[in-house]
Amino acid sequence: YSGGVNAYMQRRSFPTLNQSQYDFHSTGYVLNINNTTAGGVPIFDRVEVTSPSGAVHVMRPLAATESLRLVKNGVTTGTSYVRVRSVFDNPATPNTPATVDTGLVFASPELSEAEVAAIPAQAVWAFRYYLASAPSTLAATQYYRTRSRALTLGEFRTQPMATLTDTQLAGIRANLSTGGSLILSNSAPYGVSWDVPTGALAPTQVTVFGVKYTSQTVSQSFTDSATVATTARTVNLSCAPASAGDVHCGSTPGYFAASSFGTGLHLRSRDSAGREFVNFYAMYTLTPP
Repeated sequence: YSGGVNAYMQRRSFPTLNQSQYDFHSTGYVLNINNTTAGGVPIFDRVEVTSPSGAVHVMRPLAATESLRLVKNGVTTGTSYVRVRSVFDNPATPNTPATVDTGLVFASPELSEAEVAAIPAQAVWAFRYYLASAPSTLAATQYYRTRSRALTLGEFRTQPMATLTDTQLAGIRANLSTGGSLILSNSAPYGVSWDVPTGALAPTQVTVFGVKYTSQTVSQSFTDSATVATTARTVNLSCAPASAGDVHCGSTPGYFAASSFGTGLHLRSRDSAGREFVNFYAMYTLTPP
């Protein structure tokens, strides 16, 4: 079955709605399990992933996502990223990222810089697969080894990153819903452009994250990705249904359905050691405690 784990570092910024004081850096690991389907129906009930430290993370499919997502407090989230350490960019910002951005998955307790640095480079994770056709029976256990450890936040902050162009950010700010989400056109794919400063890794994947509303209620979370060459600086993100129950695409192939909104956009790069670096632009309202 599909599976894998990579060291994963993310800068998460909030360029809209005057929430930039909550920008933060995270380090951790992303769990990669494709949302495999048969006849348009996901084959997995869940996958239970055990980290080298013994922590167990449950992952389940969502109808409109390309990969399985982590379960938090019994609810399937929109993320497959376990954050072992996160810190606000502004040291004066109160609380912590875990208490402010509550839809994400944070280790508890979070690790210190020294504890992150002590993680073995080649650590083994166990993936236990349960199929939708027999959810009470273990179908398989597979093991995956990381190629490198996650960076400390001090190490991560020295790495330049690709950024959305000023024109792209201006377009996002000019095209927001009242709730702060990006209005996706239902008459064309969504175009994205970026810059790669000196020393930065060029993105190889661009992804839009979003939600589909039905009768003013969120009915579905979705992702749509495009693989790009390291020489690329633009891409059109097309809508693609992930399963038979996916309703976030319109009747025209590649177009988004009406009431589909973007809640995030990321530029994803990978270095020669298999570590992934992501610049994530979040477009939703935070509710600090």
